Amino acid sequence: MGIGVSSDCGGGKSDTLSYLSAVEELARVCASNTLIFTIDIEASTAIVVGGSEDTTKQYLPAVAKGKRLGSLAATEPGSGSHVFNVEMSVRADGDHYLFNCTKAFITNREEADVYVTTVRTNSDRTGPTGQSILLIERGGPGFSFGTKYRRLGFHAVSPPELIFQGCRLP
Repeated sequence: MGIGVSSDCGGGKSDTLSYLSAVEELARVCASNTLIFTIDIEASTAIVVGGSEDTTKQYLPAVAKGKRLGSLAATEPGSGSHVFNVEMSVRADGDHYLFNCTKAFITNREEADVYVTTVRTNSDRTGPTGQSILLIERGGPGFSFGTKYRRLGFHAVSPPELIFQGCRLP
């Protein structure tokens, strides 16, 4: 699970070809498990690229060793998977963010422990310059699961909505 994470954070850092070979081998036997794997790697990559040193040390070792599962929660009911059109906005309250919103079609559903999500932190700016990435742990106050969507395939990863009502994150 830690194929893209450096060894000092508990992973087995390797090149793109090794990652693609692992994805190809998994896909030969199960598309659903391949999706679970790739979404977890995307969440790890977002933590590597955008996480503070403390966040990286706190979350990456467990995710890289497969003890915790990550998810990338970018899709919204109104804007789809286009991450630059994120509508979910947060409000700063001291050293916390407050928000209410829904994310949809999120892979790794209730099994994930950590959700990396894009939010709009500056409504005056469009595109990625007005956005931030937040890390949300499953089970926090105001966090719940909504409707599970049915798919024609990928039944092992039937994604639910993630609902945030009165969430407060540091």
